[in-house]
Amino acid sequence: MPNYVANVVTFDGDEKRIKDMLLAVQNDEFGPGSISFNKIISMPPELDMESSDRSKAGLRAYQDFVAAYSLGRALSKEDLLQLPAKAEKACLRRHSGIDRETWNLGRQTFQNIQKYGSPDWYDWRWKHWNTKWDAGGYDKSTDYSQCDKLVFRTAYQEPAPVIRKLSEMHPDIEFTHQWAEEQMVVNCGTAKYKAGVQTEYEQVEGYDERMDFSVEVWYQFEHNGLPQEQEQTM
Repeated sequence: MPNYVANVVTFDGDEKRIKDMLLAVQNDEFGPGSISFNKIISMPPELDMESSDRSKAGLRAYQDFVAAYSLGRALSKEDLLQLPAKAEKACLRRHSGIDRETWNLGRQTFQNIQKYGSPDWYDWRWKHWNTKWDAGGYDKSTDYSQCDKLVFRTAYQEPAPVIRKLSEMHPDIEFTHQWAEEQMVVNCGTAKYKAGVQTEYEQVEGYDERMDFSVEVWYQFEHNGLPQEQEQTM
């Protein structure tokens, strides 16, 4: 299990434009008030593939084939993506320890690297989202549409590139992103964005300060964005 990070993103700007933005980025499974990173920085579907020792073995075998086929020549990206099937079959026969499925995984992994700079979903998401999964922590029985902020959970790290990109897409809205890792005193802080530029960044210092900050952020996550003061008056 990963260490989870609670995230709270608030907005300052025109209410209608904020509402329209929240509708555009919603996770369709959970509705308004949720967020899907794929709506902001979309992952190419070819990368949604197995990431395993088998795909790595297939990649090594396919790279051996490419090296043998090219004979030291520098091939263009277009050529590398269109290597002859007959040459592949001949090379596969020489790799008795590699079955067709593993070979196909290796070919797809190799092609992904050429096209996207990443072998699979895991590597790509860390590069582009700074976390390995989409935003989570939602419950189908909960109505998030009344929340005027985004509250969600990520694995290991805060999704700074996603929030920066969303800010770039909506330059008239100011974003404040607060996050806290579940160990409470390890990784917690605040960043502000305007038009895709990070205007402020602060890691909380001091044990007591980090603890108080983290408790508040996790409280908002667990109560769908409702601050403690409002909860106490209800």
